[in-house]
Amino acid sequence: MTSQLNYESIIYIFIGMALFLLSGSLHEFAHAFSAYIQGDDTAKNNGRLTINPIAHIDVFGSVIFPLVGLFSGLPVFGWMKPVPVNSLNFRNASKGHAITAFAGPFSNLLQASFGIIILKLVVMIYPYIGFFNNSFSYIFRFIGLYIQINFMLMIFNLIPVPPLDGGWILRHFLPDRLKIKFDVIYSYGTFILFAILLTGVLRFIFAPFTYLLGYLYSNITSLNIGVLSLPFFLLLLILFFFLRDDIKTFVRQKKFYIKRNLKAIEHEQQLSKTAEYNLGILKNAKKILHKLENKFKLSPIDIDEIKKIEQIPKNSDNLCGDIDFSIDDSHCMECEKYLSCLLRRIKKHGG
Repeated sequence: MTSQLNYESIIYIFIGMALFLLSGSLHEFAHAFSAYIQGDDTAKNNGRLTINPIAHIDVFGSVIFPLVGLFSGLPVFGWMKPVPVNSLNFRNASKGHAITAFAGPFSNLLQASFGIIILKLVVMIYPYIGFFNNSFSYIFRFIGLYIQINFMLMIFNLIPVPPLDGGWILRHFLPDRLKIKFDVIYSYGTFILFAILLTGVLRFIFAPFTYLLGYLYSNITSLNIGVLSLPFFLLLLILFFFLRDDIKTFVRQKKFYIKRNLKAIEHEQQLSKTAEYNLGILKNAKKILHKLENKFKLSPIDIDEIKKIEQIPKNSDNLCGDIDFSIDDSHCMECEKYLSCLLRRIKKHGG
């Protein structure tokens, strides 16, 4: 029994760490991506525009701290390496930094919402799928842990203390005179953060959200998926706001390519029709030449055909198009020269 419990504990810790690293990596990727679409490629150039956990791991915040939470049964949270940002690359330094900071906790909100939706779907299909009977409790437990991790990461990072994301968001809304004082406090932010951790204030901050999570789990069957999907619709609106110029450029390019392709198709069709028309005249010219060679009298229709032949440009490019036209005159082997050759021979025979 003890070995079974130990085995389950090891599995729980292993999966818990994997879920934390996934959540934290997406959090940092959101920071890097937000900065990138606002014109700052510092994170990208430093290899941080990725969801690969190796690029984001901080030994103490990403490994030791979460493990303490997993072993002790405390809420699982921590931090990854800060994403480098150069505010000078933003059109508005303060606003750009605040938006980049907000992107991280918002990514955790999206992940938590996604986890709750998956949990609801699992609960909905549970009565109809037998193989869930033995593993349902484990699935429920680990999806619940994923939701909890993201909730805690979101709340922890929104604490308005530098260097957390909430500190940068708060700074943006402060008047200029208070921003100066805030920047002075920034150098002491780490000590303030540790004081919050050691004095138990963090547990007090987490308490209402822990209660909220308990409420969500107990009422999972009555939750509306549409309401839970609202953060994703908000994400689409945010992305559209920042990428609207790129989207407009993309649409303009696609319209240009479509118009150009349509014109190319119309041109090809016109060439094909012209080639077919010219081919018909060439065939009629051969018949007229055959009549003249055999001393037959030309009809008024033949005379009209000769006038049509004379109206075709003598240097017409691709006169016959791609149509296979058999040329059996040894003096006029090229299709483009064949028209002039026929005209000369018609006139020679008295046409």
